[in-house]
Amino acid sequence: MSSNKLKSEIFDTHFELTLNRPEKRNALDADLMIELTETILELGQKVKDQKYLIFKGEGSVFCAGADINWMKSMADFSFEENVEDSEKLYNLFFALYSFRLPVICLVQGAAFGGAIGLLAASDYVFIEKGTKLCFSEVKLGLSPAVISTFVINRTAHPKAKALMLSGQIFDENTAIAPKGHLPLKGQFKVFVGFIGDQIPKNTGLIQGIAIQHSILYFPSR
Repeated sequence: MSSNKLKSEIFDTHFELTLNRPEKRNALDADLMIELTETILELGQKVKDQKYLIFKGEGSVFCAGADINWMKSMADFSFEENVEDSEKLYNLFFALYSFRLPVICLVQGAAFGGAIGLLAASDYVFIEKGTKLCFSEVKLGLSPAVISTFVINRTAHPKAKALMLSGQIFDENTAIAPKGHLPLKGQFKVFVGFIGDQIPKNTGLIQGIAIQHSILYFPSR
């Protein structure tokens, strides 16, 4: 299921998805958006003894949001084509949001625009110190409309609205919400704030968190 733009790996204990366009700062284009959505859905059908999904980006930046050439091409879209494109983007976030195992997102460098939607659709987000985040689309006159459902679900409304309206760059200190379990994602899934914590050096901690909460899904495992 891997391609030049996306790496998909299946292990005995977990799945891994890696955005693989480091030369483009892992920006999402139309092809990658569809491939990522389809791969997430396919992995959901392949669950056996796996306990969690790790989602990350290759290189120094997690994801720079939408590819600029893709965004430019949208200028020539009809209203109907823009609606269809937005629905496809929503389907990506919802596929991640509704994945049957805990999704752990590892973020480094930067997460701009739609990339924040990927963070918000995950169960846990570990973010490296110094990472920059921004709803950058507003600087281009675009509303972060598609991702707003997921972002507002993850953080306080005034905080999210201010960041989405201003397009200001913020860091992990602004993104990290007070820790605590918020039952916002179905009966069993939990969140730890908007951004869970900085990426731990010990990957066993990541595995422990995932395994702990996947027991809630499959008590027999």
